[in-house]
Formats: sequence, structure tokens, C-alpha cells
Amino acid sequence: FQFSSHAAAEQFLKNPERYLPVAGGIDLVAVRRGWRVVDGSLDHAAWFRDQLFLFATDVHLQQFRAEPQEFVDP
Repeated sequence: FQFSSHAAAEQFLKNPERYLPVAGGIDLVAVRRGWRVVDGSLDHAAWFRDQLFLFATDVHLQQFRAEPQEFVDP
């Protein structure tokens, strides 16, 4: 990881899980639909419940935003 400052690195190290994408950054919409596992992108990202979710396409991002509970484990 690279950080903009020592303070940013310290903030990250206090709780790194908060900044890492859920499920290693794979597109959970694609997985839930039974498609192949595909990496998400920061171009199609959303924060939900203080967690970062990445998606491969804008369509998947919008599907997640419409019904996030469908893709998030309870």
C-alpha cells in the first residue's frame, strides 16, 4: 500500500479492514447471479454499512444500490 502521508498510513493501520473492499473486491452481483467471478473496479464502487463494494459494471453497481440487502450477508 502507498499512502499520501505518515498520518494516512497510521489511520489505515488502526483499522485496515475498513478500507479494503468486501470479498477481496470481486463483483458480488455477478457472483450472486451465478456468473463467473470477476474483479470489481473503483470506477463502479459503493460504500454500504461502512464497507467498500466494487463492481465490474455500472449496471451491477445500480443493481446493488437498488437492493443492497440481496447481496450482503445478514
